[in-house]
Amino acid sequence: MRQSLFDKLGGESRLRSIIDTFVDRVFEDRMIGFFFRNADRQRIKEFEYQLTAGFLGADIAYRGRPLAKLHANHPIMGGHFAQRGKIFSGTLNSHQGQTGMK
Repeated sequence: MRQSLFDKLGGESRLRSIIDTFVDRVFEDRMIGFFFRNADRQRIKEFEYQLTAGFLGADIAYRGRPLAKLHANHPIMGGHFAQRGKIFSGTLNSHQGQTGMK
């Protein structure tokens, strides 16, 4: 049986640690944090975990609202997505030594 990326990463505890760091950084970011000023941080962490875990091959379903509908009322521009990507990349780099993945 082939090991999923979720398993290679280190499973639930490792991914939750990465997502916790990532969401905290997003909330505190000067460029995109304002999108989350009224959001429940723990709720966002849970949905980010579900979405990412499923994407990485875990048998976990995303139970949040559809992303297109969720983001439709926000003036999200390409630079906002690029910033999110930078934050995610930085988060992965900071956790790299703690995972089984390179």
